[in-house]
Order: sequence, then structure tokens, then C-alpha cells
Amino acid sequence: MYTKNLYNEIFERHKRNGCDQLEIMGGFLGPKPVEDLKATGLSCNVIYGCLKSGIVARKIHKQLIRSTASNALLDIYYKQNYNHSKIYLWKNDGEPIDALVGSANFSSSGLRNDHQEVLFDINDKIELSEINRFIDTSKNDSILADNSYANFSKSIPSISPIITHRRFSILNKLSPEVIFNSLVYEKNGVKQTHGAGGFNWGFESNGRLAPKRKQSDMYIPIPTELIRELPSLFPNLGLNPNSSMGQGYRNPNHVAEAIFDDETSMKISFEGITKSGSDRYYKQITSYPNKDEMGKYFRRRLNLKPGDKIDHKHLLAYGRSDVKISLVSEGVYYIDFSI
Repeated sequence: MYTKNLYNEIFERHKRNGCDQLEIMGGFLGPKPVEDLKATGLSCNVIYGCLKSGIVARKIHKQLIRSTASNALLDIYYKQNYNHSKIYLWKNDGEPIDALVGSANFSSSGLRNDHQEVLFDINDKIELSEINRFIDTSKNDSILADNSYANFSKSIPSISPIITHRRFSILNKLSPEVIFNSLVYEKNGVKQTHGAGGFNWGFESNGRLAPKRKQSDMYIPIPTELIRELPSLFPNLGLNPNSSMGQGYRNPNHVAEAIFDDETSMKISFEGITKSGSDRYYKQITSYPNKDEMGKYFRRRLNLKPGDKIDHKHLLAYGRSDVKISLVSEGVYYIDFSI
């Protein structure tokens, strides 16, 4: 049984079992692991099972198609009838030789959060053959994901906020979508960025570089009030499920994936703890594993150099001081900083 380091188990196992092909029934898919398959050198078939009538989010489709375009050994299938199975099947010369099954989706959220998902070995030849037949049947109920695919989820038109707070505006609760205003605050009637947090996490309040931080480190603050109003936007409903457990099981963050409006993709993590009574809420969103990746990205969008301090004047010149974040699939978020 495997409950930790699942990403390494999936991506390193072929070096031990001598396979030449990997077939995945992924439940939900994340763009980053799909992209990472290229480095294995294996022929890979990946089935996106958790679709209703084959409807996929256009933002995720674009990322997946980018991976197939850069990896001639990769095919992605959209299953037409919903299936939540998570299966990893290794084959050699067309014969199944090894498998893992369990609860872990083929996504950063499913594979990079220790003790939250589980996978089990399958070595019995009869069971391997049955899994192989199930995968083949699932592919027969699927459509190849390519540029001709057009069964996308309908985009939701812009609406007035249904809940407005000084630090956020909720646009949709059914398909969670929120404008985060928490990267700026107002002091004495003047809007400003945080001097030692948010965009400028790499600095101290006196303007000096923060010890043990990189100059471009950044996070997006998560208001506790937002988690209470819209817990479905966040992993674990905004709570750290292991905050009171022993150090060996405690997860300081929850890894997910983000797609930005310019189609940049990035692993992100929900981390930190805000205490409220007996509850322990996530405090911020940053990039994973390097906390300065997000900061460098936003500085590039603002036409600043890596490590530059971001002031409110830079946001005014750009034309935007907030970000819109929506949940497009389990463990996959869309972050909009467009103007």
C-alpha cells in the first residue's frame, strides 16, 4: 500500500518493472503530470474519466492538447460515460505486467499530497488481464482528445457579485469563482500593497530582504471570511485536515494546479494556518515548490524585473490590482490577471 510519494511511484516505476507502455485511467486529470509523461519516454494512453457526457473545460483541453502536440508517444482520451476509477497499468510488448489502483487522480492534487490518497499493488495475472480489458473497454467508450474536439463546458457570462467584501467578491457559488482584492489594502485612504507579504513576501516591512526568503517570493492571501462563505473553492473545504496530527502525517500545504489567462500553467499550494476557534484555515496560495515562481510571473506581467518590489503604482499602470480565481476541475484552478 502506498500513501506518500505517489508522484515518484508513478513516474519511477517503469525503471523497475521494465515496461514500454503506461495506460492511465485518471478520474480527474491535471495538466502538469500529463506534461511530465514526456520525460518517461514511454508510450502513454491517458483516459479522462470524470466527464459528464464527455464535456470538458476548454481551459484544461488546451493544456492537454499542448502536451500531446509536444509528445508523439502520448494519446489522451475523453470518456463519454462518467467513470471515477483511478488505474495505472504498465505493459510490455502489449501484455500487462504491473498495476496500481486506488483513490489517487492523475493530477498534482492526487499525487503530491501525502497521506490523502492511497494506491495498491496488483500483481495477479488474472486481475491484470481483467484491468487490461477494462481499460480497452473504456477507450472504446472514449473520444481521442485533439484539435477537432468541441464538446466543451459552457462559459458562464460575467455577472454582478453575489457577495461583496472589502477583500473579495464572490461571482458564483455553484461553479466557484471569486475576485481576490486581498493583494492590496487601504491605509489612511490610500491603497497600497503589503510591504512584507503578498506580492512582496521576499521583503521585510523596512524594505530589506527577508532572511530565508527569495526576493520574488509571493503569495495570494486567503481571507478567512471567504473560506466560510465559499468552502467549496478550496481543498479540504479550506481546512488543514492534518493540522492536529503528528509531524510524520502533517501536511503543511496542499498541492494543486493553476492555469493562467495567458495559458501559463503552474503548480500551486494552499498553505499556512489561520486559527479561528478550533478551526485551522489555509492562509495563502503560492507557487510550488518554489515560492518565487509566482512572484516572477506577476512581475513579468507588470513589466518589472525579478526581485523588484511591487507598489500600488505598478498595478495602476498595469490596469488591475486584483486576481480572479475559479475552480475549473478537481485540483485545477484558473487565475485571471488579464486587462
